[in-house]
Amino acid sequence: MDLLDLEFFEEEHPARKIRKLHKQGLKVIASHHDFYETPDREVMKMLLEQMCAGGADIVKLAVMPQNMEDVLKLLSVTYEFKEENPDTPVITNVHGKDGNDQQAVRREFWRSGHFCGTQKSECTRSDGDA
Repeated sequence: MDLLDLEFFEEEHPARKIRKLHKQGLKVIASHHDFYETPDREVMKMLLEQMCAGGADIVKLAVMPQNMEDVLKLLSVTYEFKEENPDTPVITNVHGKDGNDQQAVRREFWRSGHFCGTQKSECTRSDGDA
């Protein structure tokens, strides 16, 4: 395993955990999932910044939009974070109750992504046309 997804805010000492994982030769995706809503812009930006400051190699934020405005808010925060932290890869994602929000975002903004489990055979590709 080369890359580990760590639920950053569930850890008691996430930066310490990331340093330990780095010493083991692992790269770390620090993530946060909000399965209920899309937080305010300032909160989303603060979450990304804290994960970045904690030493993550990649930061990831997933939210539950209630409408397209929430989706656009996430995209705006993603763009702003990336502009201010060009050396930190960022992943943002939306969770939809029935997948409709995700499909709309993929068609409009997302080119493709690859999602993998612990085995290479578990990798799948998700295209914007999916």
